[in-house]
Amino acid sequence: MILKDYQEKVLRVLRATFAEAANQRRAHAATAAQLDAALAALPPEMAATVRAAAAPTDWVKATAQAIGLPHHDAPRDGQRRPYPRLVVRVPTGGGKTLLAVEAIKDYQQLLAARQTGLVVWVVPSETIYRQTVTRLRDRAHWLRQLLDQASAGRTLILEKGQRLTRQDVEENLVVLFVMIQSLSRRDGGESLKVFQDSGGFDDFFPPDHRLDLHAELLRQVPNLDLLTDISRAPQPLVRTSLANAIRLSRPLLIIDEIHKVFTETARITLDGLNPALVLGFSATPKPEMNVAVSVSGRELLAEGMIKLDLHLHPPAPGADPHDWPAMVREVVARRAALEATADRLRQQTGLYVRPAALLQVEATGREQRGRGRVHTDDVVEYLTRELGIPRDQIVVKTAAQNELADDTDTLRAPTSPVRYFITRAALAEGWDYPFCYVLGIIPSVASNTALTQLVGRILRQPYARKFGVPALDESYVYFAKGETSALLTTIKKSFQDEGLDDLFRRHVTGGGGTGSGGDEGDGTRLRPVKIRPEFRPTDQATGLYLPVWLLTAAPGGAPRRFSYAADVAAALDFTLWRPTPAQLDALRAALSAQAAERATYTITLTERERRSATAATLTPAATPDVGPAGATALPLLTRRVAEVVPNPFAARTLASDLLAHYTAALGAEAVATHFGLVLTETARWLGQERARQEEARFRALLAEGSLALGITDDARLGYQVPPTDIILDDGSPQLYTAYLYERADPQTWNTLERRVADVLDRQQAILWWFRNRVAATGYAIRGWQRPQIRPDFVAARRTTPGGPLELVYVIESKGEQLAGNADSAYKQAVFELLNATVPVVTQTELGLAPLHARVRFEWVEEGQEEAAVRRLFK
Repeated sequence: MILKDYQEKVLRVLRATFAEAANQRRAHAATAAQLDAALAALPPEMAATVRAAAAPTDWVKATAQAIGLPHHDAPRDGQRRPYPRLVVRVPTGGGKTLLAVEAIKDYQQLLAARQTGLVVWVVPSETIYRQTVTRLRDRAHWLRQLLDQASAGRTLILEKGQRLTRQDVEENLVVLFVMIQSLSRRDGGESLKVFQDSGGFDDFFPPDHRLDLHAELLRQVPNLDLLTDISRAPQPLVRTSLANAIRLSRPLLIIDEIHKVFTETARITLDGLNPALVLGFSATPKPEMNVAVSVSGRELLAEGMIKLDLHLHPPAPGADPHDWPAMVREVVARRAALEATADRLRQQTGLYVRPAALLQVEATGREQRGRGRVHTDDVVEYLTRELGIPRDQIVVKTAAQNELADDTDTLRAPTSPVRYFITRAALAEGWDYPFCYVLGIIPSVASNTALTQLVGRILRQPYARKFGVPALDESYVYFAKGETSALLTTIKKSFQDEGLDDLFRRHVTGGGGTGSGGDEGDGTRLRPVKIRPEFRPTDQATGLYLPVWLLTAAPGGAPRRFSYAADVAAALDFTLWRPTPAQLDALRAALSAQAAERATYTITLTERERRSATAATLTPAATPDVGPAGATALPLLTRRVAEVVPNPFAARTLASDLLAHYTAALGAEAVATHFGLVLTETARWLGQERARQEEARFRALLAEGSLALGITDDARLGYQVPPTDIILDDGSPQLYTAYLYERADPQTWNTLERRVADVLDRQQAILWWFRNRVAATGYAIRGWQRPQIRPDFVAARRTTPGGPLELVYVIESKGEQLAGNADSAYKQAVFELLNATVPVVTQTELGLAPLHARVRFEWVEEGQEEAAVRRLFK
């Protein structure tokens, strides 16, 4: 499974957090143990005084401080112990399920340091619940296989209401799914079934007649719920409930759309479940949340995952608001044109796409028809009788009528005839069908509570990639009624609610082409802007070429753009790679440490005695087979190797060799017992080896002269700053005096970008500057890794006021929380190489002035933007 760049970014941050948390927790535990030992030697009165005066240890806060994470939210569980509650901001369609599964793997390995335990996965809707459970129960599904890597093949997927035992949790990785409503009711936890006394969890609790064991269990975990009717019992009885079983297991909580359960009441409920860690995902996190890492809409756009531009088609001025059939005809025509384009794509590439349309009606249910609102049956009859659409091409999904297959994979199959979906609000959440391109809205915008989610249903790109065919890379919304300004406001809100607010500037109104927008009711329009006249003279215009990496001409060939896939990835070779002796020594030490850590004592309540000390070690029967066939271990190791080695045959061969290598060096029993750690370390070392080979290959090409940094006006090879830009013009006055284009749209920039822009514009030596775009027309420079680097700004300096262009800066701004991480370090290393490389200038046409060759790549960190920019332009 090849992760997207932004997914790799998220997981890097989470891994660093888990690793640091483990170190801090271990250090704080050692400090607490030393304090306990010292106090044991003091008289009880003095020991109590010293303990009260001692500063409390908080490893969670120390972790946040060590790696620069926010710590606004400082939760404590039901026993007043601190625990981390982290949030990942990721837009809708960003692959939250994959990120959650990968996070579970890393949490189990790095922080929990085990392959067993309980994960409580909280989902926001019935549709998402059923989809996720179905996928993770399927042992052939790649998401389930990723989970099996964390548990060495011992994964249990359970739902609320199914039996759960202590042995399940001790011997397996149990993933328990619950609905978000179980944690978000306002009437208190006691009314929820998860907190009520029930069967199926008896194994966690003593028999009712062993009051002494109940008292001992309550002493260990004081916040367990008790039976409400204990008036006749001499001692309290612990309630046999799912909530209490969860409390005793100290679970990892995965919460999708965590902003929905971040009320004070819900947070108290979360704390009371005694979680070891809460990891939430949200497109719109609240300000008080600890957002560990954020994914922007632009990052999804850069990966080709979103159908943008979004074309809005409001009704024509003076159109009859009751003439919804006119809008439906437009939807049908647009969908048919898209399918014709998709058929041509299939003939050329083999990729199958069958564009579909989603139509929203005003009323459903038999008793609702004929009451002045457009009913489901009205639209079905118009499509079939008036427009000749076959009925089997139409699917109705409402509360009263469900013709939708449970599995969207069936809908994607070439054998499926479906091209139209009709709903009111039933498809608003959790429906993932990326073949949907067109949305037709019949209800009024003002009262349309489902519109925000329905817009999100058409934004996802099939195969999570762009096709290079504009019609199939974009999406379309048609409205039967409503004022344009109200429609625009509503769509903007839908982008915000989907976590895509930074992409709202990419909307398109009217006829459909990029930049074809017209005036809007609220004064906002999308329009092209040109380079300002004062920056168009030839001595400046010819300088608007930026460097790119070029492969020099081979014998009989011609120069071409540098390609990561062809020039780096194709040369990577892991055939002979093996862990170094130092790596094996470190792994051997880690195995020993982990074994010692697992041999800790736990309290077991039995019928015969109050407590019994047992070692929590794995048994051979619970470990993977690492013998010659490697029936269990080899597929798991192959999947981790394949994350780095894309050729499946090479990955299988290498995994087999590595398994034999580990067995010979460490022993079969050690490898089997700690196979999860072996998997994690192998993937980490291979990642390091890939990074080493990538850089070595890149620098070798540079050293031998095959790779050159080129500035050229050859349209096939070089990069020229576009003569026009597309901005979202809200009618506000131009804020900047030195902006390259006629207007800027700072309302689409983030806070750091606006601060850098303000500083740039104030510099006396500035000639011009502009905000670089993420879109394909924007400037990007490669390094030796796969992702392209897309800097934030390009700025030109002049020697004297009013003088000519002297130097062009390419500037990357980075938030304070990201400075110093691996991604930032890589980009800085590429920038250093770029600055140390003399570009080759090639001018194919005679110009009145030569191409400008003085370009530097600079790094600006948040909090230092004023000093950094002033230094560049002093």
